[in-house]
Amino acid sequence: MAKLSAQIAQYRYVLVNTLVSVVAFARNMMFMATLGLADLGQMALLQTIVMLVGFVQLGMINGAFVLFAEDKVEQTRRVANALHLGIALLAVLAALVALAGQEWLLIPVVAPETLIIGVFAGLATLASTWMNNLLIAKKALGHSNLINIAAVTVSLVAAAASLRFGLTAALASMLLQPVLVAVGALIVEPLSRPNPKRPDAATLRLMWSLGIMQFLGGLSLLLTYQIERWSITLLLGDAQLGQFYLVMMFTTFFQLVPAALLNVHLPQTVQADSRDRLAQVLRRHLKEVMVYGIAVLLVTVALVPTAVRLLVPQFEPSIPLLLLAIPSLIIMLQRDNATLALYASRRMRPMLVSGIILLVCYSAVLGLIVMLGLFSLQAVVIARTVAVAVSAVYLYWQYRVIMAERGKGSWRRRSKG
Repeated sequence: MAKLSAQIAQYRYVLVNTLVSVVAFARNMMFMATLGLADLGQMALLQTIVMLVGFVQLGMINGAFVLFAEDKVEQTRRVANALHLGIALLAVLAALVALAGQEWLLIPVVAPETLIIGVFAGLATLASTWMNNLLIAKKALGHSNLINIAAVTVSLVAAAASLRFGLTAALASMLLQPVLVAVGALIVEPLSRPNPKRPDAATLRLMWSLGIMQFLGGLSLLLTYQIERWSITLLLGDAQLGQFYLVMMFTTFFQLVPAALLNVHLPQTVQADSRDRLAQVLRRHLKEVMVYGIAVLLVTVALVPTAVRLLVPQFEPSIPLLLLAIPSLIIMLQRDNATLALYASRRMRPMLVSGIILLVCYSAVLGLIVMLGLFSLQAVVIARTVAVAVSAVYLYWQYRVIMAERGKGSWRRRSKG
């Protein structure tokens, strides 16, 4: 009965996490309906600033999630203090720069309020991310659900103020969501609060070693997407990139559920004390993501073409592209099991290697397509599928190596990864 309750809580978390993303999407649609093009450009710049600020963590938050999942109280306190200290130092630095008011620091196209709010929204996002990860690792999924629903709802209500107050209200609503998530986590989870445990050098090194490879692998994926979009823009033009937008948006929404499932299964894999227990968790995870993938495939084939023709008929030419992109997304699901096994064994380097393989393979296939004069949106999608498949084969091989070399007893390797 307890096991069933835990599974229901996990599925509820996945559902709520998806709902939060849908509400955030509705908020962005509100901005599109109420703000002028120049102000929308500032909103896009704010999101870029938040993303750039996120890069300063260099994988420390990724590594912290693994350590949180091990559920060791003293270790969690040291990690939490390290993250508090890091974000506090960054906040002080940002405040000093803002107070200095150096005009040379302002990029001409970025409004001062966009830059200031964007930087602090980025820092708040870092804080909310690691605190929400701690709630997930502690299996406090109900608390995470309530906090995230409340935060995105308040942010949506605040965004409505942009009808009257314009850009500043819209920017503030984007800052509000991560701030509320962080404050909510501080209230409900004592381990998320600053404590007397000093962050020692060994803890910092361990956080970095566990997170940097995944972080760099993620950067490789982002770079792959940038190559994809700039290639389309430069070789086919802005209009064709606009036609590709449907595939880009579908890819983003498709990945929401697998990402949530990966998060809820991570603590179980990290805490698995035997090969059999890990295999059991991984089988369940694979079953869930494949059921999801098949369900999305069936719904997409049956309903999405009609929905596109009725709601956004200008994207009807993109329907074949969308269907062609589904195999690469299904293959991506296969990578998650290997990722969980790598987390469990603290063997992180294959994540970076996989990202590099994806980037190099994709670039090579695109280059070959260009040389042959066959570059098109269909060719881009096919190139993505080939690259994803090659990188997935590598990760699957690493997964098989991990499972084959471990016995049935205590098996987790405590290496630097």
